[in-house]
Amino acid sequence: MSVDEAKAAFVGMTRNVKAFQFGSQITYIAPNGSVYLWFPGNPVVLEGKWSFKETGGFRPYAGKPVSETSLCFDYGPRTVNAWSRQRGGVECISSDTLAFATFESESGDIFGLAGRTQVPFVLPREKVSLADLRKRVGPRS
Repeated sequence: MSVDEAKAAFVGMTRNVKAFQFGSQITYIAPNGSVYLWFPGNPVVLEGKWSFKETGGFRPYAGKPVSETSLCFDYGPRTVNAWSRQRGGVECISSDTLAFATFESESGDIFGLAGRTQVPFVLPREKVSLADLRKRVGPRS
């Protein structure tokens, strides 16, 4: 995925992403470089920063070097990555992998995560849909 394709796919979108053993995680990736994470079991919205990183390399299936774009997230030094158990730091994921891990997405900050410090409710450790979450959260004020 190119940088332009990644911008179109991710920026300004609320995404429901497979968090595997954790269930669904909801993210809003704002155009201003901020990202907001509603993670299962967490009572607060984690605010961080995002950026694109052009990566790539030789891919045997392509028979040549290919361009790839990663999306990098930094939630600050006082957070712990649920996957790696590492404290703070920047974590990058291939945009193709993130697209594959996405159940669904909608344009805009549909849960108002950018304006919250507390989550609407603590997400369960199971897959949920944006429609089900919207019913439970209710209309945005």
